Amino acid sequence: MIDAIEINNFRCFDQTKITGFKSLNLVGGENNSGKTSLLEAIYCAQKISNYKDILQVRYEHLDQENRQKNLFFNYDITNQAHIVVLSGEKEYKGFNYIYESYMQVNESGHPIYIGSSQKPLSYLCSLIFSKNLQLPVNLNLSNEFDKADIKGESKVFLEALQIIDSSIEEINTYSSKPNMLYLRKKGEKVFAPLNDFGDALQKVMRYIITIMNLREENTAIVKCILIDEVENGLHFTSHQDFWKMLLKLSKAYNVQIFATSHSLEMINAFNQVAYQTDFEQDAMYFEMSRHAKTREIIANPMDMKMLHYEITKNNTFRGE
Repeated sequence: MIDAIEINNFRCFDQTKITGFKSLNLVGGENNSGKTSLLEAIYCAQKISNYKDILQVRYEHLDQENRQKNLFFNYDITNQAHIVVLSGEKEYKGFNYIYESYMQVNESGHPIYIGSSQKPLSYLCSLIFSKNLQLPVNLNLSNEFDKADIKGESKVFLEALQIIDSSIEEINTYSSKPNMLYLRKKGEKVFAPLNDFGDALQKVMRYIITIMNLREENTAIVKCILIDEVENGLHFTSHQDFWKMLLKLSKAYNVQIFATSHSLEMINAFNQVAYQTDFEQDAMYFEMSRHAKTREIIANPMDMKMLHYEITKNNTFRGE
């Protein structure tokens, strides 16, 4: 499990260290407080080539030069972007990047990236921005569902979708229509493609399939799913059941979860579920903010008792 991360000269982070990660981590804070950039940092630390995914997806509207500059804090391309991931008592240098014009080149003229003096942490992660955008690549949903169905685990998917829409009765795939899932509602004979349903159903299916896919990678020490703006598309009445599902799957399949949210309702539901169950020790909330004087990004960790106190006392804490 990833326990902590140090981020230097990367995106909106000058120098920041965040500790105390658990199996399920929810990150809140005002806009531009670094929530999404934290997920990007964890994703980039998996392997150095992942930064190319970020550049292509997040900054496709910019030219190549400015895409790279966006990786660096205040466009400081004279210093390297540096991310250190910590797991247990071990430290892993997961990401070191220098702006290409400052790199040395090999005999073939290709840039030489800074290597790591320590063995990298063996972990896999997937970053989900929306129902249709996932890094490193979008999974073939029908193939992944079929894998689980063969193992008799399709019930996991059905129960997850029924949290959002209790009328969903069956999930199916068809070889003639690859990479598409079909759902049937109670009282109906015809299956409709998943894309015909709301954003919430599509996102939840993607979350579950990603978790099931990651658990298959037995060689990875750490497996984590990164979810940006987790509340999007989910009605507040389903928030608690949604968190119950994620907590259960995180424990069952040993997949660490990081999610961001600016919804107080979603944060409150997260706290209520974890605080009132046996999962209290497996969940942590982080409030992202900027230091009043230095403007550096800080992350205030709150366990479930502390978060419960802040919410019930109506203190200045908010995810919005």
